[in-house]
Amino acid sequence: MCFFTSLNDGDVKSIAHPITIHTDERDKSLQVVKVSSFKARANKEVDAVLTNQIFDVDKRGGVKFIKTLETLSALYGGGEKGSELLFTLNNLGEKSSSFELDQINKYLMVKLNLLSSTRASCLPWFKELFHSYRNQHVIELKKHTNTLGRTIVSKVSRPCSKDGATGGATNAAYCILSCYTDLALKGILLPLTYSDKDPEGNISVSFKYRNGESHHFSVPAADKALIKDIEQFATELADKQASKKYERLLLKRGNHKKAPKDWDGNSPISPNLMKTWSIKPNEYFISLQSSRWREMTSNQVYSVSGAGGVQSLLQNLLQTIDKHYANGDPILNKIIISQALQVMELLDEDTSLEQAKEIVAAKLGIIMLTHDKWKMKQDEERAKTNPNGIHCNGQQNIAGGKNTQRETNNAMKLQLPCAEYDMCHKCQSANAVNETQSIYKLISFIDVLKEAVNLYPNAQEEVHERIAAFEVTLDGASKDVYDNAMALFNQSGRHPRVSMDHAILALHR
Repeated sequence: MCFFTSLNDGDVKSIAHPITIHTDERDKSLQVVKVSSFKARANKEVDAVLTNQIFDVDKRGGVKFIKTLETLSALYGGGEKGSELLFTLNNLGEKSSSFELDQINKYLMVKLNLLSSTRASCLPWFKELFHSYRNQHVIELKKHTNTLGRTIVSKVSRPCSKDGATGGATNAAYCILSCYTDLALKGILLPLTYSDKDPEGNISVSFKYRNGESHHFSVPAADKALIKDIEQFATELADKQASKKYERLLLKRGNHKKAPKDWDGNSPISPNLMKTWSIKPNEYFISLQSSRWREMTSNQVYSVSGAGGVQSLLQNLLQTIDKHYANGDPILNKIIISQALQVMELLDEDTSLEQAKEIVAAKLGIIMLTHDKWKMKQDEERAKTNPNGIHCNGQQNIAGGKNTQRETNNAMKLQLPCAEYDMCHKCQSANAVNETQSIYKLISFIDVLKEAVNLYPNAQEEVHERIAAFEVTLDGASKDVYDNAMALFNQSGRHPRVSMDHAILALHR
């Protein structure tokens, strides 16, 4: 509900039955649900609109969600008028008087293994913890306020028991491996195998699960020694097992006297352990508080609409938006600053900016620094595409062909950008934009060209030439973007800006 409405926790919890779905009088396919609430702190009414189509941010499916939620709520709570849409049940299956959101969040984080996409920033700390536990020491971070009123953080290392060291090292090893891959780490068998270093400086770590399936993940070559240390730790534990018939697992639970077993659920790590290790919410596990969804909405809207668009969706004062939401996630900004400081520390006469970036990225176990990744995403969002989903610099560049754009500009005595979208398949300036909507548009354009083959048989050879050229351009899209664009195409058909007229125009020039 926070995702679809961008409302605060209190507003979401106050939503009550009945839910009314309105159908637009002119467009029967458009359905809308308006949710209203009173924001006591701001002393004003706030509302949100859920729709079955794209609205402001890509949140289609809101009506389907609210219908399902209303049915589920009525099934377990009766659905009486004025009763809460969201509630929890006690052990007797009765409505609880409280809604413990923090506990629900903790449960879902582990149950669904909701990990932050920026968790690799925790790698240096996980590595230090792992090696400390291997030396049978535990590291404690303590915070206190000195006589001047300043907060002081101290790091203390002290000896711990063998069992505590083994458990700590196993947990740290799990966290390290989970920063390199999204693959399940449960049931991985020893030994691991390692590839040679590839041109990008990475190696592939291959393994088998107990069910016989094989998988692999990539790590920077500089971290191969760390992975081998984890494997050596697991090998030592496997060698101590009471029977040689027991499976030899990379990560396991249980002592050496019994057969090794897996942990329950998706993750062996608890939010409480993250707190013990002084790792904040959203650094490793993702919290599901409304503020996270509101930050996401702000980040999606701001680059297009500025603060005004964010204000209309979040319904906050501009002062609040500037402080908490506008143009960026505060947590992401801290990561960017941290990485920037690490880069600056390496800069000298012998180390250039790009070299320093590569060193820090390798140290953190990531492909690209967060700022560069963010900038690339912003550039892709700003890239304008023509009706067939292609982006270019506006300058026609056809190898061995006739430059009709230059002729047009000379005739009009103006410098106009190219508008000959039917020539993109021959133009060197044309590029695919690695963004879902642009690739969706290009897929749609290829589809209308394929339909044109049947309508205009005399132009088949030319149409096939264009289809082949555009499909080569389509290969520039990443797998995730292509899959998302195909999902849109399969669900909604052709992009609304692409029609048979585009294909006909392209064939009759």
